[in-house]
Amino acid sequence: MKKNILIYSLLATLIFVGCKKDDGPIAKADGISLETVPYMRITKVAGFTADIIPSTIASYQGKIKVELLYSYTDNDLKMPEKVDLVIIKNGNRNDVKILKAGITTFPSEVTFTGPELVALFGSVVTCDGFQVGYDVYANGKKYEAWPAGGAIGNGGATGINQPFYSAFLTYNTKVEYVPATYSGTFKVVSDAFQDFPVGSDVILTQINATQFSLMSPAVSNPLPFILTVDPATLIVTAPRQKIGDYFLWEPTYTNPSIAVTGTTSFVSPCTKLLTVFLDYRVDQGGFGAQKLVLQKP
Repeated sequence: MKKNILIYSLLATLIFVGCKKDDGPIAKADGISLETVPYMRITKVAGFTADIIPSTIASYQGKIKVELLYSYTDNDLKMPEKVDLVIIKNGNRNDVKILKAGITTFPSEVTFTGPELVALFGSVVTCDGFQVGYDVYANGKKYEAWPAGGAIGNGGATGINQPFYSAFLTYNTKVEYVPATYSGTFKVVSDAFQDFPVGSDVILTQINATQFSLMSPAVSNPLPFILTVDPATLIVTAPRQKIGDYFLWEPTYTNPSIAVTGTTSFVSPCTKLLTVFLDYRVDQGGFGAQKLVLQKP
């Protein structure tokens, strides 16, 4: 215990001897050049905070407020020469685009549109995500939001630990049901009923904008089983339908049919998953709800 007290006392002595009242937050040592980077923040303007809807991208508008984190009355704090708003798509730090260049008035409100995003990055589809940051010009230098090599950007130098600080804004796309996604070859992820072998292919056939079908590989004379997607909720439903004459693994089980049961069957467009709970029945009885999961490669 005495050793600990001695060490702490020695550290305290070193700290108080090494610093002076007028040194400021960082001692100005000889040969060390100190730079003060302006404290900035960006925020979404009220009324312009909604997710991007890909199907109505032409009418989308976002608005960002760019401002100084503090008022600059101290001579040691420098106003930025200018600020560029920059943006990346889907986390790709190697493809930084300029959203608005040369902002010199603070605060400023910057409006951007869906067509501008398309012009910068090409098509905008469901599950895309965007992140907006800023490059600060001060001290004759450029402090980047996303420097090359993955280093900490201006966020590490412009107040990341300060109250009310914000250096990056995220804009996600609203997850929309895209009919073409649920068409073509899917892989079986799991099947509690074991009629669809895990890893095997299942073909989904698009019927219209909200319906697709599949067929069981385990019945004779298979018939399409039609499922319906609610585009607003992404929930999948299906009334009872006959899927064949009998099960190949047990011919005495005749007229097999399936219905989607419950409200927990759904599509996941971002991961291209289909998760359904299927209630199997035959003339001889029922098997209860069985979970089937398919995914498009």
